Amino acid sequence: MNSPPPRVVRWMILSPLAWVGSLGLTLIAPALMIPALGLDLIERRSWRNVRLVVLGASFCALEFLALTQALGVGARSVFGGTTDSAAAHGAVFRWWLARVTSTMRRCLNFRFEIRFPETGDAPLLVLSRHAGPGDALFLMNELANKQGRQIRALGKGKLLWDPFFDHVATRAGFIFLPPGHPDPGRAIRSRAAMPPRGAFISFPEGSNYTTSRRARAVERLERSGRTGLAETAAGLDRLLLPRPGGVAAAMAGAPDAKIVFVGHSGYDDLRTVKDMWNAIPDGRTIRLEARLVERPVDWQDRDVLTAWLFRCWSDMNRWIAKHTPPR
Repeated sequence: MNSPPPRVVRWMILSPLAWVGSLGLTLIAPALMIPALGLDLIERRSWRNVRLVVLGASFCALEFLALTQALGVGARSVFGGTTDSAAAHGAVFRWWLARVTSTMRRCLNFRFEIRFPETGDAPLLVLSRHAGPGDALFLMNELANKQGRQIRALGKGKLLWDPFFDHVATRAGFIFLPPGHPDPGRAIRSRAAMPPRGAFISFPEGSNYTTSRRARAVERLERSGRTGLAETAAGLDRLLLPRPGGVAAAMAGAPDAKIVFVGHSGYDDLRTVKDMWNAIPDGRTIRLEARLVERPVDWQDRDVLTAWLFRCWSDMNRWIAKHTPPR
């Protein structure tokens, strides 16, 4: 399921199904509110059944409205309009992003503490940890809607199963790499070049952090004889070992960009819908901290860049450990 189907299948089958299906689920959501309300009156736990119904209905409604807007942008382009497609789809993405993060914050009972350095108008290369469903959305919203930056991001090809990312995010400049891409470095370099007030977001770990995923990564490195890397990976108890290849490509594509590392705590144990369900009654404080870090002088040297990246990741690991309360 990691590799999306061919574009013709996605556009001719998946997209119409998602458009109609999201509308249908939105329309039947009010009927689900009655049993949800009844359960909440019995459980008395922060109205979490109602909250999840509202969250699901909101996701469906926003998917339908965003796809409808994207269809309108495409129609104007085809029939002689002067629409800048990337800018127009970027506006749709920012609109969706503001509403989906606001809905998640209210429905999941989240509180946010965000610290971001002053970076001026310089383009940014943002290297962030990845620890749970939706964590990237809050970072994107901070950059796009609160700082007013034009954003792009690097993501996995499996996200193209969702027509929103297929039609809106890709046309806004995002890049989604399926497994076996012939030249990922070239693709990343071409998209990492950002104008002033732009930000390219990458997740060097490649996947959401979990303790089991970290243990498997350490075991693979040990089996392959890369004991040094295995020791480094084992020393990161809150993160996966970052992959230098994508970072090197992004830095080459944006040689003048400032580098920002982003860590967050409070999301570590939210990996499934069940985890979010259990977290609703008590709420959750999410702390996000961004740090501006100078790129090394000889950053084109892969060994220098790798050592620098691992040091920055170790610093982030210590910050996360310090700011993650025991559960």
